[in-house]
Amino acid sequence: MDNGPLRTTFILNYENEIIDGQNISFSKTISLDAGSNFNKIIINMHNQEKGKTPIAIGIAKRKEDKPFLKFNIAKGSLTYWEPEDKTNGQSGIAVIIPKQKIEFINDRPEQALLSSEIKNGKEFQYYNGAVWNRAGIIVNGEAWEKAVSEFSNHLKKPLKVQLK
Repeated sequence: MDNGPLRTTFILNYENEIIDGQNISFSKTISLDAGSNFNKIIINMHNQEKGKTPIAIGIAKRKEDKPFLKFNIAKGSLTYWEPEDKTNGQSGIAVIIPKQKIEFINDRPEQALLSSEIKNGKEFQYYNGAVWNRAGIIVNGEAWEKAVSEFSNHLKKPLKVQLK
């Protein structure tokens, strides 16, 4: 869709699948703006049996005793800073679901999830993002949490341009 210097956008169309007796098809539109750490993802879902479909969007966790994992219900965000790998450094990962009712699920050792529902005929929008400490811009969990919070704030109060 977009393949320019400012934005890349593409669509993934998934074939119909029967899940728990429900005939479901959906598409994902994914876009990434130049210089951004966050992908915008829009899901369009069609469930032939029900008007809404439950979903879960998650982050894989590494094996650790006390993960740097932060859930912010007000911002609709889940932020994770991975433990250090001596060879590869550290990464920060985040999911932001700004306009939906969500629930945080953290009862699995290998992943943390945000669950919600997608209504037929309604776009479901969310963002996922990542950083790498060796890029030298965001180098720890606190800085990543702050960046996620700032991005979430921009989503709630976007820049408005008025022409006169």
